[in-house]
Amino acid sequence: MATLTNESTDPLTTLGKPRYMIQRLSPDGMWRNTIGVPNEYEWSPSQRVLEPGEEFRWEMTLSVSEFSGPFERCTIHTPATYRFIYWGFSEHDAGIALAAPFEVVE
Repeated sequence: MATLTNESTDPLTTLGKPRYMIQRLSPDGMWRNTIGVPNEYEWSPSQRVLEPGEEFRWEMTLSVSEFSGPFERCTIHTPATYRFIYWGFSEHDAGIALAAPFEVVE
């Protein structure tokens, strides 16, 4: 489970909950995508405002064969270090994102 909470005193504009990625830390120290969306997929341009204290919460199961939402599994999820990245900020073009590492142990 991943949670994003607006801990500021100001509203936070986001591009919606589905704007995330799962990446795996490879042996060469690079982060590699483990899920992706089809090239023809069109993201909704709608925005969402998170009020102070409001949150997005993601609950997902990493499985060998599938992944939910518009995503397709790019690689098998095996025990390793991964990270959840949320890049749904309206300033995304400026490269703003949040990432949180986690371990898959079995």
